Amino acid sequence: FFAPFFGKMLMVGNRAAMSAKQRLQELFAKYDTNGDGTLTEEEVTPLFIRFGMTRGQLKALLQDFDKNKDGIIQIHEFLAWLTAEKPQVMISKNPWDGKDIDTNFSVRILNTSDRVGKKFHFYFKKCENMAFPEGNPCVFTVGPGQEMKDKVIMTVEKVPFSYRLPSWTARSAFSGVEDDVSKAFVDP
Repeated sequence: FFAPFFGKMLMVGNRAAMSAKQRLQELFAKYDTNGDGTLTEEEVTPLFIRFGMTRGQLKALLQDFDKNKDGIIQIHEFLAWLTAEKPQVMISKNPWDGKDIDTNFSVRILNTSDRVGKKFHFYFKKCENMAFPEGNPCVFTVGPGQEMKDKVIMTVEKVPFSYRLPSWTARSAFSGVEDDVSKAFVDP
């Protein structure tokens, strides 16, 4: 949950990025208590517990950090995770009073990349009496630095209903302007 903050800090400018990277390296060194150049679960547990994380959340976070799955976090894994341009996705459900079937689920997406568009795929499984206005799976493309607000992705068709929140993936998507190549091979 620190990645968006540190990622924005690193995009401020080249000098600021270098000092931010140095601060992250110093943070890494501070918690590398045995000085072996790696972080173990035992070394980072006090830090993240202090931030209010449960042990289960900590285990999931460490698995996300540890890209090569060797059980320890090297400095390059630490820096890559904290400076990644991860999109922010929030799925919300409007309140249901138990009577009306006018209940829907909306998605809000912020593409934190300032360079590439992202194509998002939302997959719905194990849903009963639910409708999917955008289809299943539903696909949205969000341009660099753009936000898509409150797009309805799932609605209740009839009572009783059951649902699971959708799983989603995001991939880079070209969203620029195509070049005019009609005169690309013409001699001047």
